[in-house]
Amino acid sequence: MKVYAVFKQMMLMPYLTEVLVNLYQSKDDADDSAHLLNEDNTDPMEEDGYGPLSGSRYFVAEIEVK
Repeated sequence: MKVYAVFKQMMLMPYLTEVLVNLYQSKDDADDSAHLLNEDNTDPMEEDGYGPLSGSRYFVAEIEVK
């Protein structure tokens, strides 16, 4: 069975942390949730040519559950 997880990715140089926010049965529901969270995010991810520098963002990952 597949579930879709919304994670919050936070960068505080030099550490990158990912925290589970919620699980969804539908990819569309997870995408909608991540999109809304990113719109309301007051500390968006800042990046340069090497990768993330600071801030946070939300993303969806597919997880296989047995």
